[in-house]
Amino acid sequence: MPIRSLTSRQLFIVLLYATCGFYGPVSLFLGLLSLADVVPARLNEQEYYGLKGFVIYLLFAPFVIFILTVSIWIFVAPGWKLARIVLDKFSPVSKLVSE
Repeated sequence: MPIRSLTSRQLFIVLLYATCGFYGPVSLFLGLLSLADVVPARLNEQEYYGLKGFVIYLLFAPFVIFILTVSIWIFVAPGWKLARIVLDKFSPVSKLVSE
């Protein structure tokens, strides 16, 4: 399936995978640094190190991933839909590409 034919729902899923691929390893890395007492995990103005810090990073990762995905999707989806409409209707290149 070409990327230009993605629906808004499929775009959300692609963005979700991309955000998971980015923030998942970052959260795991920061959790490991917290486990090694290098970087604290901050929660309610308190710093947590060790196993508590590791668990905090891992438990909050899905929330952060979802929030990032939704906020990116809110900005990208209308432009994506508009670009699909404009490119399909007015672009001579789209007719050459689709043939």
